[in-house]
Amino acid sequence: MADRDWRLTVEFTDPEDGRLFDSTVCIREHAPELFENLGAGTVVDDLHDWLADNFYSCAPALLTLQRFIVHELGTSTPTRAENATTHVGTLAAGSGVLPHGVCPRISGQTNLATKRGRGRFHTPWPGYSSYLSAPDTWSTSGALWTALTALKDALLAGHDVTHDTITHHYSWRIFSRLDNTSRDVTTAQVRRQPSYLRTRMTTP
Repeated sequence: MADRDWRLTVEFTDPEDGRLFDSTVCIREHAPELFENLGAGTVVDDLHDWLADNFYSCAPALLTLQRFIVHELGTSTPTRAENATTHVGTLAAGSGVLPHGVCPRISGQTNLATKRGRGRFHTPWPGYSSYLSAPDTWSTSGALWTALTALKDALLAGHDVTHDTITHHYSWRIFSRLDNTSRDVTTAQVRRQPSYLRTRMTTP
């Protein structure tokens, strides 16, 4: 097997009330032909090493990154693993308060020109209303936009790791449940319009 798809969930929590803020993306691990794919535990540690700093930068110190979780896709017998290295967000503090349901989103597109070829994910609640330039628009200057752009660019660039002298490649994908397959993200955007997620307005 040369390719394996994983659903990566990056889980932040609000220590004050236990509220969850999950970001979910599909990542493919590619191994050279004739070599085995990596196990779930290795994959989740690799993804944490690759992307954790980017996700920290998108979240304020009000939130704590609790876990990176991977769940295998495209199989009836999926494996799962998690990395529970905790760290508070590093996004610079601003002013004003946003409702917990307000958050940025990053969208990705593949070469398939249908809905199955497009996807998106939401990043953590940024905490501060000063990151808006208008009630319905994120500011394109300042720490939040810089962090979101860096996360998008990191995912688009992909990531190589070497285990036992073998190089494996991680790439951002859009997974289609209808097709039970994934496709490479070729272009991506940080959306100016904020999202509102009702699920983030309630505590567990």
